Order: sequence, then structure tokens, then C-alpha cells
Amino acid sequence: MISNQTQREVGVNSASTSEFSIKNSAKMFNMIISGLYSDKPQSITREIWSNAYDAHCMVGKPDLPFLVTMPTPLVTTFTCRDFGTGIHHKDMEGLYTVLGHSTKEDTNDAVGKWGVGRMSPMSYTDSFTVVSRHEGMKTYYSVQIGTDGAPRLHTLVPPQASDEPSGLEVSFPIQRKDIHLFEQAAKRVALGFSVKPAVEGYDTYPWDTLTPSLSGTGWQYLNNGSRLLGDGYHAKMGCVIYPIKGVDDLPRLYGGSLLFEFDIGALEVTASREDLSYGRNDPTKDAILKAYKTHLEEAESLYLDAIKTAPTMWDAVTASNSKPRTLKLNYSFTPTWKGEDVHSSNVLTDSLFDLASWTTYSSYDVRYKQTNLSFASLERKPSLGNNYHVYVSVGTGQDRDVRAGVRILDDWHTSGNKVCVLWAKVEDKATADKVMLGLKSRMGNSHTYKFVSDLSDKGPQATTRTATKIKMCVGNSSEYYDYTMDDAEFKVGGVYLPIANNAPLEGEHNWRSVKNLMRYAGVIGDNLVVVPKTQLKKFEDSPDWTPLFTKANDFISVDKEEKVAWGLEAHKRETDGAERINSLKVSCGLIKTFQGMIIKDKEQVKWGLTRTSMYSLFIYLGMPLAKSDEKFSATQSLIYKTYPLLQHFNHISDVGMYQDYVDGMVLLRGLNTQSKAA
Repeated sequence: MISNQTQREVGVNSASTSEFSIKNSAKMFNMIISGLYSDKPQSITREIWSNAYDAHCMVGKPDLPFLVTMPTPLVTTFTCRDFGTGIHHKDMEGLYTVLGHSTKEDTNDAVGKWGVGRMSPMSYTDSFTVVSRHEGMKTYYSVQIGTDGAPRLHTLVPPQASDEPSGLEVSFPIQRKDIHLFEQAAKRVALGFSVKPAVEGYDTYPWDTLTPSLSGTGWQYLNNGSRLLGDGYHAKMGCVIYPIKGVDDLPRLYGGSLLFEFDIGALEVTASREDLSYGRNDPTKDAILKAYKTHLEEAESLYLDAIKTAPTMWDAVTASNSKPRTLKLNYSFTPTWKGEDVHSSNVLTDSLFDLASWTTYSSYDVRYKQTNLSFASLERKPSLGNNYHVYVSVGTGQDRDVRAGVRILDDWHTSGNKVCVLWAKVEDKATADKVMLGLKSRMGNSHTYKFVSDLSDKGPQATTRTATKIKMCVGNSSEYYDYTMDDAEFKVGGVYLPIANNAPLEGEHNWRSVKNLMRYAGVIGDNLVVVPKTQLKKFEDSPDWTPLFTKANDFISVDKEEKVAWGLEAHKRETDGAERINSLKVSCGLIKTFQGMIIKDKEQVKWGLTRTSMYSLFIYLGMPLAKSDEKFSATQSLIYKTYPLLQHFNHISDVGMYQDYVDGMVLLRGLNTQSKAA
């Protein structure tokens, strides 16, 4: 991207002149790379993906998706592979390592220009891998932080012949705790790409897309912008979307997003590319105000035309509800469609309401238990923006649709399309035909329409209650399913969970945890029998079967005092602020000792359970352990002795306050040590 900044010439009378330079040091690399990005997952994704986008544009392949991976708990790796030219080995060793070097600063066919984005992974990790495929040769590299803190490029495998397509591949591992952050960052960054990246392992990845409700010359108004981008103004340049923050002349948008599109190079961006640059010599503000003026000139006529040319009243009302918040139409102004005022109350006409009685329900408000059906009366017109399954039934006479509600729900469940339902009930078949024609003309073809008479009827529903079957819960699952048990299996015996109305009779909220802890302890197997109330007496009368919580209490009662001591030790450390001390990331022997004890609590196993798990089991069984009378453990007392001010932070949850203090003490001691040595 060509810079738009105006070069300044300042005259000065001086005896001599010295140019400033940048020292090649670890401190400067860290400041430029790590200090450049505030949102590291999003910035790294944007920089690496933008480079892949540029690589494709530079070889005339803008419509070819580059290949990426989405990190998962199984494969915790960030990877981006483009199909550009790759980089020659000499250029990798001579130019790739030079911060500020860019081949894109003299063209507006690429979004890059600063020459630092390729090093963005170093803001998150100490090393990343690069594979260059160039002119039939393939070379492996590793970029790593050296012992002096400065990054270095290592050639792992020298250039070797390869028949793979040219291109550059960048990869590095992601910490498990950050997988979600990188996944969300990828989805946000992908919004700017008209050609979405291809994702390894997916035929089609479910990327979010920006769907404008109204658009014109270089602008889009988005109702869904609040969820994807956030409310307000945004600028898209190339494949990158920037928030617009520094233009006070733009009126505030109360809902929705207005996205302006600019040619590459039309705006100036910060070095991090996280924001636009609004300096006095930058063209950014003027270009944005010009785009906003174009929007105002076009938006009103486009908005009214969208309503006027809508194919149905439904579409007209939907369009009217998508009015950009920037439009200042008279509050009493009402647009029209084919001579009718456009209001949501006019979607279904009074004549249709006179012909039919209506009910409606949505996918999250369905009640369907054999003969008990619950539908909500339609007190207002259908919600615009929703897709409906529309049903028309005859309620009286020889054409009466018997069991209409059951037939509708059966069809709705079979379709698998969990959308809202609109049900019109009329008196005869002729009226049903009229209502169906009226609905289609008013609502359009985006909905599904069916006569209930065309739906299958399974006959009268059973009114007698059948015995509930025994169920089985397998492994770590919290779900159970119907299970058939023969007499021989029943005689073997085991452990069961009693339920009534599909809910456990004991431990409603923690039975799953108790089940799994008993599995880890080897007290029960992987399969847990679940017994409904109708079958319960048979199991209660059998000496070979034991309820889950009874079995757990029996387990606890053996060597109980020893198990209490085992679990209580972990609890003592937790109540003494162990989690906060454990979060400190400093080089301190005492803290490392304490951290090691916490790790052991979660790793050492006795009776099949860790200390932490044993303590949790006592709590689940309603047997809380007594808290330790000791205010501090011996190890923590030593920490407070070394860092006395820490005890004043005992009730503060902000770990950063600990961190600031301890880092300060470590730094001060280091300076004192250096001073004495000097």
C-alpha cells in the first residue's frame, strides 16, 4: 500500500546535523513487535492472513482461497498457507529478517506496507515455523528468539526439489487456554475477506457473513452489524475492516453498522493496522466524510425504492424496518406499498383475520406431551424477519381436519427445520383456499405453506400411560437412553440412579460429578443404570443393587478420617489464596515451591482420586469439611516474609496488583545487585 502521508520539509539553521537511527537490540525488537499489538490473537491472524491475501493478488489469483487451520484441543496449531510465489532462499536470509522491508509500499494492489506484519507471531510466541515453496524448491525455516532476546532465522532444511505448488506457509503452536480467542479472532478477521479462507478438514466452514439491509455506492447498512462488528461506523479497505473512531463530524448511530468501502491506499492506517490514522497530514478524515456525504445523498431514495418495489407486503415491512439510523425522515412519515401504509400490523389484512382464527408458536415455545398440546394465541401480527411454516386447517364440517395440532407438530418435527409456526383455522375448505392465497400474496415465497389435510394422521393418541423403560448412562456422558435388561443381568446386580419424571431423586445438580468420581475411584464401571419410578421397587427390594449416592457414602465411610485429611489439604491451600499465588508469573523459588504443591494437589492420586477431587466428593455428598484454623500455610508465611506488602493484598482479587508488586521487588533487587557488583 502506498503511503498517503505528505512529506514535510522543515528549514533550520544549524552548525551540524546528525541523523537518528534505531539500535538493533532485543529491547527494540520487543517494543516494535510485542508492544505494537494490543489484541494479539486478532492482530496476528489479520497480519498473516493479509500477507496471504496480498500474495494471491500479486500473482493474479484474488479469487483463490488460501488455506488455514482452526486450532482445536486436538490440533493446537495456527497455520496459514498461501499459493503465491513463495520466497527465494537468498531473500529469506537477506530480506525476510529485515524489519521495515516491504515489497508492497509502492503499490496499491496490496494491503501491506510496513514490513513488520510477518513478525507478528513473535508478539505471542518465542518461535514460529516458515515453509517456503519457490520455483520448485522447498525450504524449512524457524524464527526464534535468541539468547540475547532478538529474533533470528534458522534454516532447518535447506532448499530441496519439490513438485508442490509455490507459496508460503506460517505456523506456530497455540496455548490451549487461547484456542477460543484465536477462533473468535479468525471469525472477526474473515468478515473482511470477500473470498473466505479454506479451512483444513472442512468442505465448507461456517463463516459469518455481512448481509446489508441497504447498500449504495461504497457503503452498506447492516442490521446484523451489532453482533458481528459492533454498532457504529466502520471502514473496509482491501481485506481489513477498521472501526472509525476519530471523526467527530459523524452523527452517533444508535443501533446498526454503517460500513464504508475504500480503495487500498485511500486511508492511512496505524503501524499495527488495528486502527485508522487521523493525523493532520493523513487523508483519512476527509475520505470518510466524503463517503458519508455520498451515503446521505443515496440512502433515502434507495430506502423508499426498496419498499416500493418489494414483491410482497411482508418484504415491504421488512424493508421499512431496516431504515438506516442516519436517515432523518419526518417522524409522522409513513411509506406506502401499492397504495397501502406500510406497518407491521398490515402484513395480514383484516379480511384474513375475519376469515380465520390464528395461533402461533416458535421453536423454543413448543409443548408436546402426547395428548397435551400448547399453542399461543396470535395477539399481534407475525414477527418480521422470521421464516415460518404456515399451516391452514379446517375446523368444522365434513372436511374437518382431526388432530390438526398433533399433525402439525409431527410434520414440523419431521422437517428438521426449527422455524416459527403460523396456524390459521377456518370453517370450510373454500375459506381455507382463500386464506392460503391471501397468505402467499402477503408473505411471499420465503415461507413454507401446507394444508393440514395434506399431512399424515397417525390416528388417536394413546391415553393410557405406558411403563417407563430402564435407561443407561454411559461413560462421561450426562445423557441416558432406553435400555433393555434381562433377568440374568438383573441378578448380577450393580449401582443405579433412581429418577422420577426424568429427574434424579437425589443429587439433581451433582449426580454426574459423583458418578464420574466413583468411576475414577474404580467403585463403579463405565455404565450406570438409570431406574424410573415405575421400576424402582424391583431394584429397592434387591440386595444386589445399590443407589449411586449410597454407594458413594459407603466408599467415603472406609478410612474416612484419612480421606478427609487427604482432601482437606487441597482446600487449605485454596482458602489460603493459593490460586492467586499460583497465578503469579515471576521467577521466585518460594512461589515456585508453592505452585508445585498446588500442581501435586491436582495430580497426586490416592483411592483413585486427587486431593481436589476427594474434597469435591465430600461436598457433593453433603459432608462439608471443616476449614483450617491456620491463617497461612508455612510456605505462604515464607512468601509473606520475603514480600511483606503482599499480605495487604490478601482480600483483593486483582492478580495484577500482586504481579506489579512482585515484579517491582524482583527488578529492585536486580538493580541493587548490579549496583553492588559495580
